[in-house]
Amino acid sequence: MKMIVGLGNPGQKYAQTRHNLGFRVVDQYALDQGVEEWKQENRFSCMLIFHKINSEKIILVKPQTFMNGSGDIVSKLINFYKIPIADILVIHDEFDLPLGTVRFRKAGFGKSSHKGICSIVEKLGTANFSRLRLGIGKDPVKSSEVFVLERFSEKEQKLVESMIAQSMEMVNTFIETH
Repeated sequence: MKMIVGLGNPGQKYAQTRHNLGFRVVDQYALDQGVEEWKQENRFSCMLIFHKINSEKIILVKPQTFMNGSGDIVSKLINFYKIPIADILVIHDEFDLPLGTVRFRKAGFGKSSHKGICSIVEKLGTANFSRLRLGIGKDPVKSSEVFVLERFSEKEQKLVESMIAQSMEMVNTFIETH
């Protein structure tokens, strides 16, 4: 069983913000797989889709807490479904990468300033899970807290769509090779 977690903040207010790229990727992946209906799972405070590719079971996850609570949800799901940490992919925005950059990291990494990733590492006690990092760049004037909650400009949307398309290939590769 594989678990694909898209990080974001719940609610329409945040839907198209930089911080919600993880949600956008898992939403697109679900659409591409023909499974669009998310199920609210209150006991885990998340939205879930259960899917099967060939004989591989896949759980798509959108935590419904804010970033700081992502670790609680991921930890509970791992424990409940007995998913090995090596079979988890977390997809998130990354302001330390230029806009349009997509990077896959198999497992383990240095210190992260992403609050969702920090929460997951804290709750799991390890950084040995795979990540798909989606570059959103930085604004030299604005604080990161303000910048990540802004929407992409019309000009930036082309790069965002390209990142989402690249992400689909990487998610499929993760599922096939892990």
